[in-house]
Amino acid sequence: KDCLDLPDKIYEKKKYDLSEAQRKAYKEIADNLLTEIKGNIITVNQSISGMLKLSQICSGFIYTATESGDKKTLYFDQNPKLSLLADLIDEIDRAVIWIRFDAEVKIISDFMAKNKINYSLFTGDTEMNKRQGIVHQFNNDPSIRFFIGQIKTGGMGINLTSVNKVVYFSNDFSLEARLQSEDRCHRIGQSRNVTYIDLVGIKTIEGTILRALKRKKG
Repeated sequence: KDCLDLPDKIYEKKKYDLSEAQRKAYKEIADNLLTEIKGNIITVNQSISGMLKLSQICSGFIYTATESGDKKTLYFDQNPKLSLLADLIDEIDRAVIWIRFDAEVKIISDFMAKNKINYSLFTGDTEMNKRQGIVHQFNNDPSIRFFIGQIKTGGMGINLTSVNKVVYFSNDFSLEARLQSEDRCHRIGQSRNVTYIDLVGIKTIEGTILRALKRKKG
């Protein structure tokens, strides 16, 4: 910003409350490192795993393991965070939506498909030879309203200055990932103020993560 004439960054927080089932699982993981969801017992043996599970619960799902050791995804019947995102989608013409987990790809892309909303998808599973084409198509086709990207995959090295709204469906503790993902839209070629909207669960780890990122930035 000291070297370039870039517009301002604007930050907003949109808050939601967990569903009753989410709050129950969240409290049990936080207090006891153990919960039961849809007949599945989920245990946590390390604090870092516990923090991951709390973030997953906020987004409406949780990972667990089958008897064979394969990863299994359990989804909560109600997802207030997705409902909040749906409200934002009604208000925003075009935006980038950053996500953290693979399960969030399914949650949001299923919603987009159900509501017949055009979107681009950029994840760790996106083939390398198709990635630049996806970015180019999103930037040049106004009918594609949303760019859904995993922070660790799409947060560096691409240009998304065709939009000036960014929604963080989820965050992690990496300041580098956050700043790099912010600057996909806030860079040379951007002529408008860029608004960053964080979806934050009330009394959850999501507020803790945002405060940690702010402290690191300071």
